[in-house]
Amino acid sequence: MSNILWKIQDTANKYVTVLSQILKVDVVIVDLNLIRVAGTVRYKEKNNLNMSDEGHIAKMVIETGEKKIISNPKENEICKNCPERLNCVETFHMNAPIKLNGKGHRYHSLCMYY
Repeated sequence: MSNILWKIQDTANKYVTVLSQILKVDVVIVDLNLIRVAGTVRYKEKNNLNMSDEGHIAKMVIETGEKKIISNPKENEICKNCPERLNCVETFHMNAPIKLNGKGHRYHSLCMYY
């Protein structure tokens, strides 16, 4: 699926832009290797860059295939090892797997930040 996601990168960028405008949040799509395929607002300039240093929640979602919703990232247990925790500007974080036909042992990730 990683190859498919990169083939539709332009469409993915349009998709995250629409979601961002409707929901009033930043949206990012990352591939299996935690490379940003698409992103909005503060993440747009970081497309095609590796986010493994700051993407520990996305990594967890990719590995487990389970969504994560965090209402207060600075204080949530899941964020305790994040190097940016004390400087975090996020007040809400949702991360969900992107599955192809509901199958696969590894997934991509759709992240939304507020």
